[in-house]
Amino acid sequence: QVKKQTVRSYLDAYPSPIAANRQIAVLKSAWNWTLERYEVPDNPCIGVKLNREAPRERYVTDDEYETVLRMAPPPIQQMMELAYLLRARLSEVLNLTVDDVSDTHVTLRRLKGSEGELCALSERLRAAVSDVNGGRHLCYQYSESGFRSAWRRLQASMKKAGIEPFPFHDLKSKGVSDHETNHSGHRSPSMRK
Repeated sequence: QVKKQTVRSYLDAYPSPIAANRQIAVLKSAWNWTLERYEVPDNPCIGVKLNREAPRERYVTDDEYETVLRMAPPPIQQMMELAYLLRARLSEVLNLTVDDVSDTHVTLRRLKGSEGELCALSERLRAAVSDVNGGRHLCYQYSESGFRSAWRRLQASMKKAGIEPFPFHDLKSKGVSDHETNHSGHRSPSMRK
């Protein structure tokens, strides 16, 4: 019963336009999966323009980063350092295991089709990977809701400190911007930009 007009109406009416885009992307993917297996109408999401999104241009300054790092609880501090130094997504940081660390480098397995890499161990990266909580993974394994809750509390602290709150993913962006070659595992220059 879902038609192109239904999808368009949803995109127009949902109070958060970017979230609506993500929800339609999930619907589109699920519909395509179903279409390959069952007799259903063509995917109504195809051909519907998503809401306009402005690219993020927020750069977390070194001073902001250092201030937030000092305010964060130790498990989040480690995750922040790894995200910044490895130019990695939260999920990639959480997937790091003790076996990914050698005497000379960290093996980073990127997700979402990005290329993985070996990252040489600087003193700063060595300090970040040495703080292991005694399990298989390098980082404390927050539940998704637990991490979101901890990050929201940290964002509230950012606001009180006069820092424009930023999402965790901006740490990867900062790492890419600060990296000598802007390497991030993205396969195309447009994605890196």
